[in-house]
Amino acid sequence: MGILLIESSSEKIEFGYAVEQEIIINEKLDINCNADTLTYFLKRSFENNNIKFGEIEFVSLSNGPGSFTGLRIGSAIAKGICFTTGSKLIEISTLDIIAGKYKSKKNIISLVTSNSRLSEFYYCEYSVNDDKVKRISEYKIDCAEKIFKQDFIYLINEDLKIEISPE
Repeated sequence: MGILLIESSSEKIEFGYAVEQEIIINEKLDINCNADTLTYFLKRSFENNNIKFGEIEFVSLSNGPGSFTGLRIGSAIAKGICFTTGSKLIEISTLDIIAGKYKSKKNIISLVTSNSRLSEFYYCEYSVNDDKVKRISEYKIDCAEKIFKQDFIYLINEDLKIEISPE
C-alpha cells in the first residue's frame, strides 16, 4: 500500500512516501521553497526513486491549522493527485502530525501560531505512553499565558521545543 504524505501548513513544506510502513521518501523543502514548488519536488523524488504516481493508494494531507495559502495549495495538489490516480484522500490535523513526530517520556502540547495579533496559538494536549501518542484534549485556541503548564513539552510550529520545569 503506497501512501503519499503532504504537510504544507508551515514554513517548511514536507512530503514523504511510504510502502507497507517503510518510508521510501522523506523530504523537507528549504524554507525559501513555497507550496507552489511542491509538485516539482514530488515529481523529481518519485522519478529518482523509480516510483510511479499510479502506485499511490492514499494521499494523507495536513488540513490545518496553519498557513492558509500553504494549506490551500497542498489541498489542490493532493486532490489533483487523487483525481488522476484514483487514490483516496485522508486529512489529518497539523497538530496531530506535529505531536506524532516527537518521541518523549513527557506529555506534549502541540501548538501552531495563529495569524492574529493577539499572540494566540491553536493547540492540543497529548499523552505519551510506550512511544504512542494519544490526543487527550479537544483542539483549542488561547493566548500563551493560559496554555503553558508544568510537565509538558511544547512543540511550537514543530521546530521550537520548550520544556517547562517545576519552579
